[in-house]
Amino acid sequence: MIPAVHPYRAMYKHEHTSADGKTHTTILDQPVSAWGEDGTPFVASQNGLVPAWDIPGFSYVTGVPSPTVSLLPADGWRIQYLDGPNKGRSEPLVGWKAKADGTVEPLILSGEGSVVEAYIELDDGAYRIYHPSTEES
Repeated sequence: MIPAVHPYRAMYKHEHTSADGKTHTTILDQPVSAWGEDGTPFVASQNGLVPAWDIPGFSYVTGVPSPTVSLLPADGWRIQYLDGPNKGRSEPLVGWKAKADGTVEPLILSGEGSVVEAYIELDDGAYRIYHPSTEES
């Protein structure tokens, strides 16, 4: 068995019908604790670790985003748009989001003035992130 070092959750779907005849769905989840050599996800139960699909209602396994551990100032870093209606425009990053898995995401201001991840706001558009001190004069 391989310990689950990245956060994944096993999702379970349970449906029941109330007295008034309406069907209700409840979604529950459990952390994946380990992986079998063949990729089987294991979760904790009263009987120890069991394959996730041995628990009734198993639906699927999903990854969990790594939690944010720190927000850092951007200190002059900028983003430049390389295509689309804003091609050539540059604006400052407002910060960096450091995550528990070691990744860092650039933060910008959205059109509404909220701080958002550049990757989400730009919807996979072409851009570059740079610091002006690295640019040639």
